[in-house]
Amino acid sequence: MYAGALIPGLLLVGLYLLFIAAVAFVRPAWVPALPVEARICREGDGASGHRSLLVLLLMCAAAGMSWAQVHEGLINGWTGRSTPAPGDEVFIQSMTVASLVALALALANRLLRFGLLSRLAEQVTFVLIPPLVLIFLVLGTIFLGVATPTEGGAMGALGALVMAFARRQLSLKLLRQALDSTAKLATFVMFILIGSTVFSFTFNAADGHYWVEALFKQLPGGQLGFLLVVNLLVFVLGL
Repeated sequence: MYAGALIPGLLLVGLYLLFIAAVAFVRPAWVPALPVEARICREGDGASGHRSLLVLLLMCAAAGMSWAQVHEGLINGWTGRSTPAPGDEVFIQSMTVASLVALALALANRLLRFGLLSRLAEQVTFVLIPPLVLIFLVLGTIFLGVATPTEGGAMGALGALVMAFARRQLSLKLLRQALDSTAKLATFVMFILIGSTVFSFTFNAADGHYWVEALFKQLPGGQLGFLLVVNLLVFVLGL
């Protein structure tokens, strides 16, 4: 499911980006720029810092593409397989490497005070990259078969705790709120599971599965008719 949803999800994000870009060109008044007083990441000379951000993006893209070229032998050596790696696996690992490179460069620039990155580039990196690294690491372990989705979710929760602690935003009140929300969600899902199990047993005891099978066998149109009716039924139930 995770691997199958990767490409459609990226296509959906790309369509959103294209739509926003088209609106910005056709109706600029609908997507106004930030006011000058809200642009807090400007340089001392008044520059916006986008050039530094673009250079950092190109360096990370080069690192990710280089990893995609050389990773095949490494992954095959770790997993012991001889077949080529799937494209989604290559993409996730390349994005992880690119994100780690961006984070390492930003940390080195701040700790060693090189002054090579603009304030905007550092702000974007420290705000955006840690969640991306966490997402890519969780998906990467799932795609590699190292962890199941449940274990990947546990890794994501642990990584979120580490990120909150590193940002000095982890408090007892916040932890208690997270545990309370998790308990409510787990209870909600458990009652759905119990209800679905009771319904399934009752439905099978009444021979409902035979009735549904006989109903769908009588549909006209063969496989195409079956798909149309089922999708229409799911759409109506979803309303």
